[in-house]
Amino acid sequence: LGLKRALVVHGADGLDEITTADKTFISEYNGNDIISYDISPDELGIDLAKEAKLLEGKEQKGTASEPASTTIRSFRVTNEELTHTTFSALREKYWDGFAVSRIERDGEIIVPQPDDYPQIGDEVTVLGNV
Repeated sequence: LGLKRALVVHGADGLDEITTADKTFISEYNGNDIISYDISPDELGIDLAKEAKLLEGKEQKGTASEPASTTIRSFRVTNEELTHTTFSALREKYWDGFAVSRIERDGEIIVPQPDDYPQIGDEVTVLGNV
């Protein structure tokens, strides 16, 4: 097809898109390989228990959240200063409401931990609500 990059997503709840109600299965073509992984709502900062209460009407009127539109963005680390800051600190500063879902480093896919540091050349993929 001549694609440089592609994502195929499927929600465990049957949606053919990223779902906020269950796991989402993702197959990603990066130009060379197909990588499959899944994400869950808690990685996106969605509290399913709270959302369930909202649907049941157990919380006060006016506190229901609006449906979220989820986006995926990738960034390449080119700024040396960023390599001195943990992913959790970067998330708080730049990607509030987003989750760092993976890092591609030297051709390998890494699932980042909050105390990990980015390295020059890392491709950082973040997911979140806009």
